[in-house]
Amino acid sequence: MLQNELETDCPTYDEILVLFPDTTNQNVVGGFKSIDGITQRGLPNVIHPERFYTHATESILWVDPPNDVRKKLIMIEINPSLPIYKTGKESLIMDDYSVSFGKDRYVNFNCSESKITAENWVFLTGDSLNLMKHNCDPIFTSFNSTVSLKFEKSYQDLSTSAKYKLDQFIKESLEKYKVSFIGSNEKVINEAVTTDENE
Repeated sequence: MLQNELETDCPTYDEILVLFPDTTNQNVVGGFKSIDGITQRGLPNVIHPERFYTHATESILWVDPPNDVRKKLIMIEINPSLPIYKTGKESLIMDDYSVSFGKDRYVNFNCSESKITAENWVFLTGDSLNLMKHNCDPIFTSFNSTVSLKFEKSYQDLSTSAKYKLDQFIKESLEKYKVSFIGSNEKVINEAVTTDENE
């Protein structure tokens, strides 16, 4: 978005690096430099930069990791906005006329990826780092992404429904027309049947 000069709420890498510094060895995995007027990670200096950390025991914070490394990391992605999303089976149950949705932060089921909104990125990045470092244990977060909406019970006056009116019409018809002359041999004029004027 920045390359195309579009407005965005997302932070630049310069802003992220001030608060959440990249702790990788940038001589190996590629350092940050200005590319096309925007700070970005340069190309790695080795073929497989992730192998440099195969036996690492400490946590390493990557900012803008190379694509082949991303699938091996716990990722936090900052988005301009996130739509509200269903939070699993709880979102489908409406026994008490309430439904739950997730908002502003999404964490996948195996705690390997998180998406947060740019609106509150400083707090959500730090909180998500802490949450995901502890395998998504809810006691390690200060943010509740669940929003519940409560709906009022709806009331429908049955006497205004088409089904009720049809049932009433049938009931009244059965009471009013107890004898039917349709199909009989009797020469009785059925007033409900229209006859041709010429007869």
